[in-house]
Amino acid sequence: MRKPGKRFRRKAPKAHSCQSSGDRKLVQETRGRSELYTLKNDIGEARNLAKTEPEMLKSMQTAYAEWDSQMIVAKWIRQDRSNAEAGGKLKSSLSNHRDSDSGL
Repeated sequence: MRKPGKRFRRKAPKAHSCQSSGDRKLVQETRGRSELYTLKNDIGEARNLAKTEPEMLKSMQTAYAEWDSQMIVAKWIRQDRSNAEAGGKLKSSLSNHRDSDSGL
């Protein structure tokens, strides 16, 4: 069986981030709250180990920060009912704003 490597993910700029390394998972929220889980024993993420394993928490936060520093800010716009029409087309007011931001 192949041992899982490190995986990183961020959702929207500064909103939520996640890192998994082996059977460990780190979840960080914008409010500064961090959660640490061992998925092998806690697949439902019910037992937050952030306070009981501070060294592992810090190690994973450092690895995430190093990865994140190499990434660019997302250049996509989330499409939902507030900013897109049925079928996914951006509403005209947002399309015009996006074009002016990009210099088009």
